[in-house]
Amino acid sequence: MVDKTLVVITKGIPFESGGAAAIIRNLFANVNNKTEVCLLGRRAEYFPSNFVIPYDCFEIPLSNQKDNFLKKTVLFSRSLWIGIKVIKAKKKSVKILGIYRDESSLVLSYTLSLLTRLPLNIYLTDLYAEQYTRFLPKVLQRVIFRKAQNIFCLTEGMREEYARLYCLKTKLLPHTISGLNNCYRKENQRLKDEFIIGYAGTIIPERIDLLRELIRIVGENVNYRLKLFTPHDSFFLESNGLYNDSVNNEYIKNQVTLISKLHECDLLYLPLTFTSSKDDLQLKTCLGTKSFDYLQSGSEILVHSPKDYLTYTFFEKNNIGFLLDSNEKGDLAGKLDCLSREIRAAEFLSSDYSDVLKNHVGVKVYDDMIQSIFDE
Repeated sequence: MVDKTLVVITKGIPFESGGAAAIIRNLFANVNNKTEVCLLGRRAEYFPSNFVIPYDCFEIPLSNQKDNFLKKTVLFSRSLWIGIKVIKAKKKSVKILGIYRDESSLVLSYTLSLLTRLPLNIYLTDLYAEQYTRFLPKVLQRVIFRKAQNIFCLTEGMREEYARLYCLKTKLLPHTISGLNNCYRKENQRLKDEFIIGYAGTIIPERIDLLRELIRIVGENVNYRLKLFTPHDSFFLESNGLYNDSVNNEYIKNQVTLISKLHECDLLYLPLTFTSSKDDLQLKTCLGTKSFDYLQSGSEILVHSPKDYLTYTFFEKNNIGFLLDSNEKGDLAGKLDCLSREIRAAEFLSSDYSDVLKNHVGVKVYDDMIQSIFDE
């Protein structure tokens, strides 16, 4: 008989696109019969008919940042009431896990913990108060951190930053994959007539300049083709200068299909901005979920990023992929030309990513998390 229940509060519902949803989807795909999981989140805009959920889901009306104070209060109260009802229905050991990619999930999980006197655990998939200039998040962060039994961080870069800023001890809970058997590896890769470059994921403003330059290069070279796998429509791409006759865009919701499509590419492009922004600290500590889609595909990867960002150092320390830490005019074109010639000149054996990915296999990561939450 299952005698443990984990109540999870998150806005990033697992069935949708985006990094936060992918993190939660992949982690909780490993739920087993030792622990019951009840996930409280917003309504999914996309729900695949063949998606099997090994846990219970409860819809809560979390507010958006643009909502006024009265609406936020009403929605928060309704969410709190639903959470209390779910918890009271359980006749076993219950603990709470609040997942941050939005403030309301953290505050709701903290309030539920206060009212029910249940242990609180926090999972940070991004830096929290460090991204805001407002005073309130900084106060909330101190209060919530003081209450938390465990604080999990998505990356080692985040753990180091919290230790540096607050002398805070956190635990690593990395992005997960379903298993090494679902990963590709290319043997003796040869370049065909065209050099196929791939890019997957949402195009955030900080990546537009670099992608625009890539698309210009692709448009000027008759042997280059760019395959975008993004949720954006043609109007967004064209209005941002991200489309020409050498570019194809396709949105693939199924992750298995997406990874197989990435496997068909000769090179995958992973850019991070060189332009200073308010999210500079966040970019220095994050490792995008697309990194793991890329690694599972077995294709070669070009990381185009400042060298002090975690994405760059992750690939550098693991001796995988190709690295470009310059944004000077002509450097990207030169790097692509060099790589295409190198692959075309001789048989090319892709890197073996299994040693890196074995630390992200979902079953072990999930079991370690459950042990930390319930055995302390």
